[in-house]
Amino acid sequence: MAICANCGKEIDEGAKFCTNCGAPVQHMQAPAQAEPLVPQDSPSQNINDSNLFDNNVTGETGAAGSFGSAPDSGSDTFGTSAGSGSDFSGTSSDSAGTTYGSGTASYGTAPENAAVYAAGTAGSFTIVPKPSFIEAVTTCFKKYATFSGRARRSEYWYFALFIVICQALLSAIGNAILGVPDDGGTNILQTIFNFAVLIPQISVFWRRMHDIGKKGTWFFLALIPVIGWIIILIWECKDSEPGENEYGMSPKYPTVQ
Repeated sequence: MAICANCGKEIDEGAKFCTNCGAPVQHMQAPAQAEPLVPQDSPSQNINDSNLFDNNVTGETGAAGSFGSAPDSGSDTFGTSAGSGSDFSGTSSDSAGTTYGSGTASYGTAPENAAVYAAGTAGSFTIVPKPSFIEAVTTCFKKYATFSGRARRSEYWYFALFIVICQALLSAIGNAILGVPDDGGTNILQTIFNFAVLIPQISVFWRRMHDIGKKGTWFFLALIPVIGWIIILIWECKDSEPGENEYGMSPKYPTVQ
């Protein structure tokens, strides 16, 4: 069928004139074919067209517009699973760059007593060489009445050894010169020495307690016979706490920045 260009009526194919207005066939034209409208989001769209979807149909990258399968977790938006931190051993996780998977701190030098290092303690530590006998005794006299700070185990016991040696020498010298006291106790030289070292003895004990994280007032536990002495002896033999506590930096295991 054709349509008359003059009057718009339909005419039979093959006719030379319009039966309505008589216009010749050359003034008639076939109607234009309308293009079918295809909606942009038609379900007939080929989702495998690589030019349209940039190869995202596989879901490997997880980008927007992908027709791949949804990831197991909404947090995996980029196609790769994010580390939780606990699945890593010795390496920092993606979510917390400063958190170690094992939670164990690293140490610059192996400690003498590894048990004093609690897992998860931040920072690294090194061991300061212990002082010599002379250095320890000198330090205790320099800190004659210093009750603040910390004193490591070697400093405390070297000073205790110094007192024992001096007591033995003064006992021998005093008894030889002045004679043995009637009561069999200390001679006058020993008594004078005892008063001279009383304060540094107490102050170094105070600092020794600070070194293991305890108050110096535990000194008065010695007033309890036997049980108090045993407890104090155990504490005096404990190793230094690493790093810094409320009384200052450890003289044995200082923190390495």
